[in-house]
Amino acid sequence: MLKMFQKTSKALIIEDQAYILDILNKRLIESRRMEIAKKGKETEQAYNKGEVRMGTFETLWKDLND
Repeated sequence: MLKMFQKTSKALIIEDQAYILDILNKRLIESRRMEIAKKGKETEQAYNKGEVRMGTFETLWKDLND
């Protein structure tokens, strides 16, 4: 499928290629935003459940190594 897309896109004029690239970039950005939002919600849920520790690097490192 990727090879077909590459072959087809080569036949397009530069402006259309740029338009497709712009659409794909925007979709990628939106996908990244959705993933960040999902991780943010998971983090917030963990915080609300008390599953998150807070402290300095040193105190957290000490807790992990004890």
